[in-house]
Amino acid sequence: GVLAMAGVAPGDFRQNLVFTDAVGELVRRDNRWTDFSPRVVLDAHFTPGLMGYVSVTKGYKAGGYNSVQVASRFAPEKVWNYEAGVKGVFPDARLIVNAALYHYRYSNLQDLTLVPNATGSGVPGYVVSASDQKADGADLSIQWQPAAGLDLHAAGSWIDATYGHKTGVAGDDLSGQPTGVPRITWTAGLQYAWRLGAGRMAFNLDHAYRGRQRCNVDSVYEGYCSPSPNFTVLGAQNRTDARLGWTAPAGHWGVALYANNVFDHRYVMFVNNVSAGVLGTPNAFINAPRLYGVEFHAKL
Repeated sequence: GVLAMAGVAPGDFRQNLVFTDAVGELVRRDNRWTDFSPRVVLDAHFTPGLMGYVSVTKGYKAGGYNSVQVASRFAPEKVWNYEAGVKGVFPDARLIVNAALYHYRYSNLQDLTLVPNATGSGVPGYVVSASDQKADGADLSIQWQPAAGLDLHAAGSWIDATYGHKTGVAGDDLSGQPTGVPRITWTAGLQYAWRLGAGRMAFNLDHAYRGRQRCNVDSVYEGYCSPSPNFTVLGAQNRTDARLGWTAPAGHWGVALYANNVFDHRYVMFVNNVSAGVLGTPNAFINAPRLYGVEFHAKL
């Protein structure tokens, strides 16, 4: 009934038609993208267990088309990454250490974004936007076995990521503003294992920290950094998980107790403004609460 009133036959929807200014015209696009993406790595072994390296790498992703935006297309994505680091294995200390410094620069980084008014009719839609981005960062990871059965691990990252060029959803110039990636993230944990009967008992404890979202004009508009006197969106987050399990010989079966988000930290992850303009119903997404349970596994 609706199609008949609009004067459009159902069969027309099987064709590639555009119902805008170019009503009934076929949309045809034909592009070919090629690229040469080299990778060069130089390394030096200072001792049998310690090496250093430097690398230069280019990455590439072909361009494409966006069906939401009429007659649109986006250019290929390219990235140059420069990295230097060290990797060390110290058997006497039962220690492994990896560290790296890096810098990358993206051109036309493709990003899929939900825009509240993508079609111009108040209907939200996903559009592909492109931006130039750059970042400086450092990574460090450590694994240590101070005693038999006890393994400790930790990893941390620092990054400063900003837009080289970016036009926001609302039309703002985001050049020089943060991309939203937190500056600091880290994880740390331990595993202690021992024999129990004929099987193996293991206790795992892991903690993860994520720094606050770095806001820009666009992230406030989209709801990732909405200012509110009642709560913080994507602030600093902590999560602790624990697991105690027993595994039979040869790993044929096992049972475990586990708890995720042990301290029941709750955070607002995102405020959805897509339905606010039409229905007046913005809503918030919250991370999962504490979860605990029993796990049983078997292998034939």
